[in-house]
Amino acid sequence: MNLLSKLLLVWMLGSLIGCASMSKEECLNANWKSIGYEDGSVGRPEMTIQAHRKACAKINVVPDLNLYQQGHKEGVRSYCKKTTAYQLGVKGGAYYQVCPPDLEPAFLQAYRVGQELFAITQQMDQVEQAISGYESSIDHLLDQKAEQQQSIVNAGSSSKERRVYLNEIDRIEDEIRRYEHDIRDAEHELDHLAQDYAKLQAEHQRMGY
Repeated sequence: MNLLSKLLLVWMLGSLIGCASMSKEECLNANWKSIGYEDGSVGRPEMTIQAHRKACAKINVVPDLNLYQQGHKEGVRSYCKKTTAYQLGVKGGAYYQVCPPDLEPAFLQAYRVGQELFAITQQMDQVEQAISGYESSIDHLLDQKAEQQQSIVNAGSSSKERRVYLNEIDRIEDEIRRYEHDIRDAEHELDHLAQDYAKLQAEHQRMGY
């Protein structure tokens, strides 16, 4: 893992742990083995206990680290499955390196297979955003065209001024046609990506995902 990946992982862990919290009642009635199991079973790292420790310190409750770790180890074994890894990859979810050595290779393989579909999804999102941008530009140009048309019919405009307005309308229509061409190209690209997604998904199903 390179330095950038390590820094990104640390940032993600910090964000995840920062979101975890326990209420006063939960701290007072905590079953730390069960809490560890719950955190592990959803892929939270063991250091999530830091957030629990911080929350419970307000009422002088100290988490039982040993019980938490016992539960967490059991929890991650229920989490570190091929189906979980694949769906995590498909959704673009983060993996916090919680799986034990005997389960991690298979987990990572399934996770990366799922990420193949996520990569196509990201490309489709980008194309859809581009289409939305083109459509917004066309709407803006149509407003400009309407303004020029209104200027033509306004009383008092000279023939020279009307020619200027007509030339501007021609320019606007040319630009609209270019955007319409871009939209058609993008829609074709989107169709190809959708086909690629379906083919890859079918291949993954044949692989048992």
